[in-house]
Amino acid sequence: MPGRQKGASFAVRFTRITPESPDVLRDAILEDLEALCAGMRCVATRVPVAGRGVIDLLASDERGRLAVVSFCLDADPGAVAATVDQWDWIVANMGLLRALVPVVGLDLSLSPRAILVCHSIAENAARFAACVPAPGIEIFEATMVAAGERRGLLVDRIASHPAAVAAA
Repeated sequence: MPGRQKGASFAVRFTRITPESPDVLRDAILEDLEALCAGMRCVATRVPVAGRGVIDLLASDERGRLAVVSFCLDADPGAVAATVDQWDWIVANMGLLRALVPVVGLDLSLSPRAILVCHSIAENAARFAACVPAPGIEIFEATMVAAGERRGLLVDRIASHPAAVAAA
């Protein structure tokens, strides 16, 4: 390359961005759902559930398994409980979903996944999630970054079994 010396390197400075709301985090994940799981695709967003709030995202993985995805900035035990509550509603209403969500490739005979995506997670929330036997909550910590005008997302899966959480 002209003007570049052999062996020269360049540095890119990344800056962490704190999302203003869970919706900003959700929108960033929606741009690259495969950051959560290979083959992940959106089924529906912002699904109102009577008495249980709004399910942020319904997605399906490469096997067609439904995933209930919740977003929050700072995950605490209450966020974990809300994710389980929404998962429970989905499980209890699978018959209704079969009639209302005719998505090609969606296998509603499989138990849905429960996923919590957060900007940060409290240690007690990770321990609590590890103790929930079903649905087996998958937790992802998402960090939004910027380099100049470019934006990106770093996604790390958090340990979800009690021994790994206790050791951390």
